[in-house]
Amino acid sequence: MADLLAAPGLRLHLVGGDASTCQRPVRWVHTTELRDPATYLRGGELVCTVGVNLLSPKACRGFAAAVAGAGAVAVCFGVGDVHPAVPEALVAACTAVGLPLLELPAGAPFLAVGEHLADRWSALGEAVLLREDHVVEALLGAAAAGSTEQALIDLAAELTGGRLAVSPVTPSRVRWVGPEAPEAPEEATATAPPSDTLLTHLARVLDVVRHQRQVERRGHRARAGELLALVADGLADGRAVRPLLVAAGLGDLDLVTVAAWPPGSADRWAQDLAGCVVGDTGAVVLTVTAGRAAPTTLAAQSGLACGIGPPVPPDRIGGGIAGAQTALAAAERAGRVVGPEALTTLTALLEQQPAGLLAPFVGQVIGPLLADERHGRSQLDTLRAFLADDGSLQRTARHLFLHVNTVRHRLERVRALTGRDPFTFAGRTEIAIALWAHDHPRT
Repeated sequence: MADLLAAPGLRLHLVGGDASTCQRPVRWVHTTELRDPATYLRGGELVCTVGVNLLSPKACRGFAAAVAGAGAVAVCFGVGDVHPAVPEALVAACTAVGLPLLELPAGAPFLAVGEHLADRWSALGEAVLLREDHVVEALLGAAAAGSTEQALIDLAAELTGGRLAVSPVTPSRVRWVGPEAPEAPEEATATAPPSDTLLTHLARVLDVVRHQRQVERRGHRARAGELLALVADGLADGRAVRPLLVAAGLGDLDLVTVAAWPPGSADRWAQDLAGCVVGDTGAVVLTVTAGRAAPTTLAAQSGLACGIGPPVPPDRIGGGIAGAQTALAAAERAGRVVGPEALTTLTALLEQQPAGLLAPFVGQVIGPLLADERHGRSQLDTLRAFLADDGSLQRTARHLFLHVNTVRHRLERVRALTGRDPFTFAGRTEIAIALWAHDHPRT
């Protein structure tokens, strides 16, 4: 509205209403001679009339109320055809409802107002398109230069003069939150929000960059995984991993820690694990972190099984990889994080053995006991309690609510049936292995 009043060729001037409302934008020009044109208005119009039906104060009041109620921004009254001047009643009515009333002098057509607005809209549209093309070109250039997704979001916010809310998943949705608050009131400027088309373009650029960066990360992980697999298989020296460590900032360390994760899991957590090497062999995902720092917190938060090897010198990283993979096998069975301390137990040792290697223990030690249909199960229970009580007859008897001689008699029968003496360390060890293999059958 202010632009219309300032246009010298139109010769418009304000005769009624509040001048402060002249900052409202004009969406359309609507010419009418109806007393109540509200049915044909959608809001934001400049309503033009020569007042054919505005011949009484009542008609003027009704017209002003209808136009203001429909959300029009102003009335443009053309004088000379019907009225020699703007009716005083219309001036009063428009002022009462806060509706700006502009006077268009005699001989000036409403068409001139429409053409002026059309030219302004066209110029503004071209400026918006140029601005939006510049934004997209700048983002594409930054993406080609390797900018991160967050750097692109920050650049787009800077170029659009506001803040952007971006969905973290693909396909992205970008929402313009609004301009940043100025440091001082006098620095405040009106910032036009970007169009929906521009926001859609921004989302597509972000999706492309997100996918491209993901492909690049997967490629880096695959190449690192190939090298780590070669070292683990003894086909490459551990020193071959040093360039990977240097690139991750781990080149000057005396110790590193390798962790093994289930295959295909890296996309879920790799971005949350900074300052480490991530390698994907296809069968397992390996991470190499500094010193003794293991990613136990991340593993617990992700809910994934994770096997952590012992800290090793970088040149002997093959041993760390082997330990981590062994720990992962135990972690997947237990559904938790397994660290290097769990690799030095008898259970961990047995878990690493092939089922065929343990089968003879079950057949030759447990088999004869199960064949004793009358006492077989009670003998197994006695053996479990005896082993749990570190070979103490008295504690075993108390736990089983038996007499000591009854426990001794059962163990003597075990020795007779199996040829293993539960009263010796070697015999108890063989029985313990057989019981574990029986209680943890594997195919």
